[in-house]
Amino acid sequence: MLRRLLLLSLYLPAVFGTLLKEASLSQVQEENLDSLLRHRFYMSRRHDVNLTAKYAVRDFVRQTFEDYGLEVVMHEFPTRKPEFNGTNVIGILNGKESYTPSDRPVLLGAHYDTAVATPGVDDNGSGMALLLETARVVSSRCQPQYTILFAAFDYTEYTISWAGDPCYWDVPCGSQQFVDDWLVSFLEKRNNPQFQGAFIADTLMNWDDTDNSQALPGGFNILFREPYNRIQTNNFRGDFLFLYSRPRDIFLIDTFTQCYNEQSNSSFRLESVVVPIDGQPTAYDKRLYRAQLTSDHHNFWRSSSNFNAIQLTDSANFRGDMQLCHHRMCDNVNIISEVKISFLTKITKAVVDTLLNLSNSIEDCHGK
Repeated sequence: MLRRLLLLSLYLPAVFGTLLKEASLSQVQEENLDSLLRHRFYMSRRHDVNLTAKYAVRDFVRQTFEDYGLEVVMHEFPTRKPEFNGTNVIGILNGKESYTPSDRPVLLGAHYDTAVATPGVDDNGSGMALLLETARVVSSRCQPQYTILFAAFDYTEYTISWAGDPCYWDVPCGSQQFVDDWLVSFLEKRNNPQFQGAFIADTLMNWDDTDNSQALPGGFNILFREPYNRIQTNNFRGDFLFLYSRPRDIFLIDTFTQCYNEQSNSSFRLESVVVPIDGQPTAYDKRLYRAQLTSDHHNFWRSSSNFNAIQLTDSANFRGDMQLCHHRMCDNVNIISEVKISFLTKITKAVVDTLLNLSNSIEDCHGK
């Protein structure tokens, strides 16, 4: 009996250690986000500046998706300049209802390219770190009921010179090609399931709780009076995550907001801005809400299929140091801090929970 107890005492720590390790692997890890920013998304990923680094990141994303057991598609597309083709890297986590009309796919997307003169750690290394860490955690769980798509978009950034840019200056062409060329066809081939919508992560890490660190686009106080009043009452502190949506995207907003508010650290606030556009943006909408239509979510809205989508952002060039560093060399690893990683971690956890919720995933599938 004593011998059995001794053996059990040796065996149990190993068992519990394994279980704890497995449990930690299925949770968002701050150190993973930090490492991705410092070692993978720390230099320019621009076609006309550092094409080698851009290709290296593209291939890293593909390999990472494969390592997580995702079905990987390299979606190549032409641009206006034949010497520069683009590649969207897509990871597909099939669900139990995949290939049936009962499926309800949901997507998480972020762009991996950068502007001309920047390492792009916040824009958009932060979005890519969130994308990959979310893919890792979600793929480690039970098979979801519905399909989850992970998309790393190419050619979101563009130059000031329209004539010299491979893409049209006002439309991120990687996500445009993804929506118009790939997503519509993907849904048709899979028996036309209802696409729930897309979450677009674009420039997420900058958190600044000092007074007057948050600037706002021109006209924001008139167009979005309630959010403006809250930000003004909070002394224009940049201590929140922006969500941009339309009224029809309310289900996505409600689900994410609930998951975000369930996370710890209430000092990382949330500000939801509903752009009053009914369906596809008109030419007038694009002029009036220009500042809210600059990221990849715009291509889901402007599609003839009028897909639901929301943008998650720290407001990029309107907050703190990024008012100076956005699209410049100082958007580098020196901007990383403990509080910013904690902010990014909370957002990532909320995105994970949102995707698990919308894909009807279960927490524990042992024995099922």
